[in-house]
Amino acid sequence: MDVDRKEKIKLALKAVEEGMPKLKASKIFGVPRATIQFRMSEKFKKPGYGPETYLSKNEEKLLVDWILTCQRRGFPKRIEDLQKSVQNFLKECGRKTPFPNGLPGRGWYRAFTKRHPELSLRTTEAVTQASSCISESDIRRWFKTIEEELISGDYRHILLDDKRVFNGDETNFLLCPKNKKVIAFRGSKNVYEIDQGIAKSALTVMFTFSANGSLTPPMIIYPYKQKPPQCSK
Repeated sequence: MDVDRKEKIKLALKAVEEGMPKLKASKIFGVPRATIQFRMSEKFKKPGYGPETYLSKNEEKLLVDWILTCQRRGFPKRIEDLQKSVQNFLKECGRKTPFPNGLPGRGWYRAFTKRHPELSLRTTEAVTQASSCISESDIRRWFKTIEEELISGDYRHILLDDKRVFNGDETNFLLCPKNKKVIAFRGSKNVYEIDQGIAKSALTVMFTFSANGSLTPPMIIYPYKQKPPQCSK
């Protein structure tokens, strides 16, 4: 079944659910009346063959909403997180399952994502807690403040000299990269994950460029647990 036909059936079913007669919906959307009747019948709504889902449709929807909420807040969930959450939920409910120790396996996860195709596995981009809290308005306010400060000191001409305007940013190079992907909504351009300690096993490098394209020597920050004696002398 092509995408266009699927969309027509979906629109026809929605129209009927909102009160449109099946015959009228059939004519408007070009979907056979028999198809509409079958799709709205109990026979079609019954689950197909295969293992039970063990979670209701509403419970699975809550799981999907939870995954989306965690992703938006910078704490996307991995497959193991989802499995453990379902395990804890089933134990609290006292629901019996064939899962070893109540922990759903990868087969259950694959079936879950088939039922919810809006989910997919993605590789995250680590950001610090501070960076994750900065909004567009914060950045615009910062630039406005800098401009006003330069103008008040009669230094606005600096902004017109591309050799004197610099921009810098830092990035982490993981010494022990984590390749595990997280569950995210399909189509997400960037999936960020707030750094929860990986900086201890990484090198931080600060890169700075001027507006005319020149590069300053990078600054490398090495992690250490105790302040070196020579730094306090």
